[in-house]
Amino acid sequence: MAPNIVDPSKIMKTKKNSGTKFWAICVVALVNIGLSKSGIAADKVDTEDSRYPKGSSEAYKKRISAIKREIANIKSQEWAGEYRYGYGISANADFFIAPASGFAYRVDGCFGLYERNYGSVDWRANEIMLNFDLPNDRKHFGLSANIVPVLWGKRHYLIPESELIDFGNAINSGNEPCIDYCARFLLKVGDEKRTVNGEPNIPESFRRYLLDKPVYSKILSIG
Repeated sequence: MAPNIVDPSKIMKTKKNSGTKFWAICVVALVNIGLSKSGIAADKVDTEDSRYPKGSSEAYKKRISAIKREIANIKSQEWAGEYRYGYGISANADFFIAPASGFAYRVDGCFGLYERNYGSVDWRANEIMLNFDLPNDRKHFGLSANIVPVLWGKRHYLIPESELIDFGNAINSGNEPCIDYCARFLLKVGDEKRTVNGEPNIPESFRRYLLDKPVYSKILSIG
């Protein structure tokens, strides 16, 4: 018998909650329903979901296929490709994009499918505009419509404009550049093995959030 999957919208407000507390929720849930790793994988099979219009699952699959065909034949657009964030459990995103075929995006986790969307894209000089075919739930795991391509060394990041300050803070804290498992920001598949140098080419207006050197502090007293 398939386990009852909890609606993720009832247990979280944003993807930023996918930290320690959400880890605990996932672990408890997996223990309670007795899922193995193979059970989790089975839940990721793309089927119809009552939250989305009928036929959207098949439309998503067709969009993925079209994007992959375009990626296989395109040579002039280095930002076309597959991007991911996540570390296996909690929230894990897959994002496919190509100029003509558009984009397809989904987030899965230990409770099943969290978010799915697809649509067309407008490629501009310093940003990518996403035109969503389905309602875009920004309260949970939906994406910003304004995506900023960020090149850091040979790494390709797609950062929502609303998360550029968060990206800068991740760099300041040492969480970026990520290694192997990139839990927060969409990174082109394969780039997680690449090293970086210098600073990422984030927009000039956001560069002031990057620290020149770490800030060290110490506790002087308690209470």
